[in-house]
Amino acid sequence: AGLGVYQALYFVGVENVGVSVSTLISLAVAPVALTIASALSARRRPSLAALATLACAVGGLTLISLTSSASSGSAPHPVLGILASLGSGIGYAATTVLNRRLSADGDPLLLTAATSGIGAVVLLPLALPLGMGPPSDAVANGWLLYIGIVSTVIAYGLFYTGLRSTSSEVTGVLTLLEPLAATVLAVLLLGESLTLLGWFGAFLLLVAIAVLYVRRPEPDATAL
Repeated sequence: AGLGVYQALYFVGVENVGVSVSTLISLAVAPVALTIASALSARRRPSLAALATLACAVGGLTLISLTSSASSGSAPHPVLGILASLGSGIGYAATTVLNRRLSADGDPLLLTAATSGIGAVVLLPLALPLGMGPPSDAVANGWLLYIGIVSTVIAYGLFYTGLRSTSSEVTGVLTLLEPLAATVLAVLLLGESLTLLGWFGAFLLLVAIAVLYVRRPEPDATAL
């Protein structure tokens, strides 16, 4: 249910506050929430290294999201969009903690099928009255198959596999690679550009990811 809700809230945010801001808020909130949850569960403050890594990652994400020429968007209802994006990020963080517990004993593909199926059932009563229906052309159906197989089944299967050996806090930071990968692909394949500040943000994000593997991992208190 959480998977379906946070995905839906993200698109509500995109519609009302724009792609860049919604992506920035929803992705940045998750690692911050996971770090706070881990600290509260362990009843101790996060280490300076963990806070520095988090700040570096979120700062890099901010520069990438706000300076990329591919991330423009209108904001017809900014308050609603920001609240929906915050809800999406918090929902993602919560489901990451729960899914880490489930992935320890369950098959990743089975977990992907179960969570996607239940998420679809939860959203169906809301989607049908809004006019949900099958696409009318083959191209759209092809893209739906791609999103369902590659972006959902394969991607979430790998995500749940990674959760078996990665703490929730580290996972939250690693998922910030998503906008970086999208931006680099847009530059390489679509001819779009990225400013110097955007490239610096990419560098900060990669530094944060590298630090995760250099420093000694801390116990994942949220999984206890």
